[in-house]
This record gives sequence, C-alpha cells and structure tokens, in this order.
Amino acid sequence: MRIKSIKEVRNFTINNDKITRAISLTGTTNQRAINGYAAVFNEPSKQLCEYDVNSGSLVTFYEVLMPTAFDNVLRSESLDVIYCIDHDPSRLIARSKANTLQLSVDSYGLNFNALLPNTSTATDLYENIRAKNYQENSFCFTVAESGETWQEVDGELYRYINNIGGLYDVASVVNPAYNGTSLSLRGKEELRKRSETKIEAPKEEPKIEEKPVEEPKVSLDVYDVEIFLAKNK
Repeated sequence: MRIKSIKEVRNFTINNDKITRAISLTGTTNQRAINGYAAVFNEPSKQLCEYDVNSGSLVTFYEVLMPTAFDNVLRSESLDVIYCIDHDPSRLIARSKANTLQLSVDSYGLNFNALLPNTSTATDLYENIRAKNYQENSFCFTVAESGETWQEVDGELYRYINNIGGLYDVASVVNPAYNGTSLSLRGKEELRKRSETKIEAPKEEPKIEEKPVEEPKVSLDVYDVEIFLAKNK
C-alpha cells in the first residue's frame, strides 16, 4: 500500500510531564533560543485518514515513527530545513543552512534547537510560548521509497515509517493542518455520503409523434374550373 508521495504534516501535542523540553525557552538575553521535539518515536498517532493512491479509497490507520526514520535524511549534504510558525515560510525563525537551527535525534524523537533572530516575529513566538499559547510542534516530510511498512494489529491498520525521504520544516503550530480523529472522521463521513449517493440516469424526454404534413386541399368552384380550362386549351 502506498499513501502518497507529496509532502505530509504531522503534529505532536505536548500534554505530559515526561518531556518538559517539548517546547522550552533557553539562552540568554542576547541570544534567545527555542528547544523542542518535532516528532516522537514508537508512539502511535491518533487515528489518521488518507487516500490510497493505488485503490483510490480512503484508509484509516495509526502511524508510528521508528527510531531509524530520520537517520538518512539528517546525514544528507543537501539538507535545508527551516523552523517557522504554522508551516508558513514567511514567518521564518531559523534555518539549518544558516546554522541557526540544529536538529538531532535521541531515544525520544527528533529534537530541534532554534536560535532566535532579533525580529518581531521571533519575539512574538517567544512570548506566545512563554504564555503557553503554543503547545504543539509539527514537521513536514515525505517518506522514502520503501520507507514504510504496513501491519494489521487487532483489526486496526498501522503504518510504520522507517525512512524519511525529505524533511522540509519543523514548526510550532497553533492551528494544525489536521489533528487526529475529528478531521479524519469528517473526511471518512464525507466519503461515505458520496459512496451512498445514487446517481440517477437522466430521464428520457417523451417522444412526440410527428404527424405527416397534409397537402392543403384546394376547393375549386365551377367558375374557377372554367377559367382554368380556358387558360390551358
């Protein structure tokens, strides 16, 4: 099974005390920084919904990132990842090629450390994290060819991602592109409605019988006959 080759986005809500560094503020007054996890390993996601490009049908599944998922992409010499707000490049905060964004993996997941520039966008984000208005991180990626495996467990489908092919951004998000069950179920319900909609064949218009056009009958009186005969002697 193959979901799609376009960019995908996953969001991780931080709602436990196990990792207090999920989104944290570090650094000094002269050099502020944001540290966090953009992805976690070995933890099933909420239920997701995608279209299978092979069958054209909707697939509901749970997703698990394996600890090897980022090994190859982080070693790539062409790696160019940005840290931004809500996956919006115009709200750029840091960039790996500028050495203002550091990415690494540990036993928990994909960690990032972003050095903040002296911009209003960065300051606004810093203060919003301080106020806990931002509590969720996300990353944008593509899966490498043969970089995923599928398995059915207790009647549920699981997608295991072993190899990320492309990593494009990590982001702190306030309004996720999609976040688990609620949006997935709306998509599923919409597909169900479409599949149950019967398309009726167009009704044939009643045929109108065409009556033969009758030649107009000419009535001639005696006077007209006499004139006709006189002209045609």
